Amino acid sequence: MSTSSDSAASATSHAATPAPVAPMPHSFPRVYECVGTGRNALAVPQILGDPFISFDADEEAGYLVTGSAVGAVCLWRLDHIAQVMLGAATEHADERTRSNQPNSTPIEWPAQAEVACRALSPSSDEGVKHVWLQDSQVFAVVGDVHVKVWGSWHDATSQLKRFERTHEYKSCKETYTLKGGSRIIVITVGGNEGVVLDLETMMQTPVRIPIPVQSTPMHYDGRHLLLMVLTASGTRLLQVWEVSTERLVRTLVFEKRHRQYWGFQLVPDRNANSQHNSADHGVTSASASSAPLTSQSTTSSSSSSSSTVPSTVPSSTTSASSSPSKCLVYLCCGSTIKFLPWSSLGAALTPQSALLEPPRPPPFLSTKIRTNKPQARVLAFTYDSDVGQLMTLSSDGNHAKIKVWAVDARAARQAGVTLTSEQEHASPFPGVLLSKYRHIAGSFKIGYPYVIKKIGSRLIFYTADEGIFILRM
Repeated sequence: MSTSSDSAASATSHAATPAPVAPMPHSFPRVYECVGTGRNALAVPQILGDPFISFDADEEAGYLVTGSAVGAVCLWRLDHIAQVMLGAATEHADERTRSNQPNSTPIEWPAQAEVACRALSPSSDEGVKHVWLQDSQVFAVVGDVHVKVWGSWHDATSQLKRFERTHEYKSCKETYTLKGGSRIIVITVGGNEGVVLDLETMMQTPVRIPIPVQSTPMHYDGRHLLLMVLTASGTRLLQVWEVSTERLVRTLVFEKRHRQYWGFQLVPDRNANSQHNSADHGVTSASASSAPLTSQSTTSSSSSSSSTVPSTVPSSTTSASSSPSKCLVYLCCGSTIKFLPWSSLGAALTPQSALLEPPRPPPFLSTKIRTNKPQARVLAFTYDSDVGQLMTLSSDGNHAKIKVWAVDARAARQAGVTLTSEQEHASPFPGVLLSKYRHIAGSFKIGYPYVIKKIGSRLIFYTADEGIFILRM
């Protein structure tokens, strides 16, 4: 089933306009030009030349935190934003009602909006890599060696944790800072030393993982590091390193050089213990459980981000610690998103051993979703493993849209979709489109990094060239 954004606009018009809210302590008003409509509008504008690198929101607490390229960390009140958006939605609904009546007077749209903003950290020479909200605290990774922590929403000052350098960083272009769950890893391309910081204990641990010069760190989930390595033959290896043991445990080989792959994430596998997978496809399901993961995009110091076969892995790499119930999600050719179970990843390969490996047939895919027509490209995506739904932000260069997909049959049934027998037994599962929002607000450039997140049950946040937008589902 497909739902257009226009068809749901009337639902928002019945929402009551929120009462005026108290001002946020130590805040100042930000006035900006209105962009979009009541349901889908610009929430937080960015300053020209200072794009947002990271953001996070807590719908229950009512706050949005942003981090920019020049090092500024700001806190915003969601109720202030909602007040502006709902007010615009009510006017929009009234305007549509009056347009169907003779001699109706058109409503003038407000040219500007105003929301409260609190600058937690001013601009600096070092950019913000990650920001997030957790247990009434605000966290920010600034540069490659600093973590700032505000103990509550109203704290005026932050605690500072500095990474102790176990080695000298060669260049800001070669240093990567990745966040996974409650851990942060800082590694340098061309070296073999890094550091992991546990944010719960604020303790750091040195790690030794060789990072070749022709490689790019892609993702870190707090346990495993994904590293894309270019070999001498042009073949690309996606290596999976277990950080705690400093071991290479899995490898995915990409033979086709002309294709583009990105957006790699390790996420919980909803089908890891499914009898359907093991019986119908011959996939050995891992019995080890995995803690919920928080996927973050890879961020280097210089910029913001962003065929194999199941094989027998030596017994040393098939223990519970290295065979979690996870699957690999990534984007292929700009429009196809693939899900690979952990068991489809091949044995550990180094660039030297890969040269001796014979050609391999394609791996088993649990899900393969063709999200768009060939002329459109996926700009960002996010996956919610709790409900089995994938959300994509795509553009064809003129218009952008957001789509929500069910990635397996169980997720489709939970969303109220009746599947055909062919869909039930399709291998790989082709995905089911649950909803679609056309012509969303904002400007986009294909090839630029963007972020999309679902906060709560009905709010979608995404970045565009103008700033951060909110879409009410």
